[in-house]
Amino acid sequence: IKWIPKESSAQAAGLKEGDLILAVDGSTQAKTSMELGYYVRFSKKAGDLLELRVRRDNRELTLNQRLE
Repeated sequence: IKWIPKESSAQAAGLKEGDLILAVDGSTQAKTSMELGYYVRFSKKAGDLLELRVRRDNRELTLNQRLE
């Protein structure tokens, strides 16, 4: 991730600049930010939980965000 807008859903989820998204909801299918956006828009709805597995500083983390 190169940039995270302030007060964005990405910031609320705990993503940080430099993070590498490894999987979304256990899937590695979304390879680009555009694919990730399509996945969230068309597969999720408000109230759903989104699970992101990321690599940060050579560690793997799991971040969860309830969609608004």
